[in-house]
Amino acid sequence: MKKASRQIALDFLTGLDIDANPEDIKFKKKKVIGSFDGWGYEGDFVMKINKKGKIKSMSLDYEYVGDIYAEIDWKKIKQKKFEKAIMRDYMDEYQMGMMLSAAGDVQGYIDIIESIPGGGDMSASVWGNGLYFNFD
Repeated sequence: MKKASRQIALDFLTGLDIDANPEDIKFKKKKVIGSFDGWGYEGDFVMKINKKGKIKSMSLDYEYVGDIYAEIDWKKIKQKKFEKAIMRDYMDEYQMGMMLSAAGDVQGYIDIIESIPGGGDMSASVWGNGLYFNFD
C-alpha cells in the first residue's frame, strides 16, 4: 500500500476521534487492520479501502461498558463526499453525532451519520448480560 493511502486511512480515523497506535496497524493491499482507543472505548477495527486509499467500509468491535460489547458495521462510505460535506455544511450535525455516541445514543448517532452525504449505511449490535440490541 502506498504511503499516501496509509495517511488517508490514519487521517480518517483521527477525524472520527479514534486514537489508533500506528505501530499496531497492519496495512494490507486493500485492508487496514488494527486496534483503537476512542470514545472512551478500546477495540479493533478493519477498514476496506479502494486502490486510491479511500475507505469503502469499516467494522469496529469493542467492549462498550463492563461486560457489554458492541460491533459497528459501516458500509458504502463515500469518503471524499463525506469529508467535504462535513467541512462545508454538516459540521454541526457531525459534532452532534459524536456527542450522541459519547452519551450512548447509538441509534441517534447512526441516524445523523447516515444523513450526511457520503455517510453510507451503518448498523450496530450491542450485546451482553443476556441482552442483545440491533440498530440500523
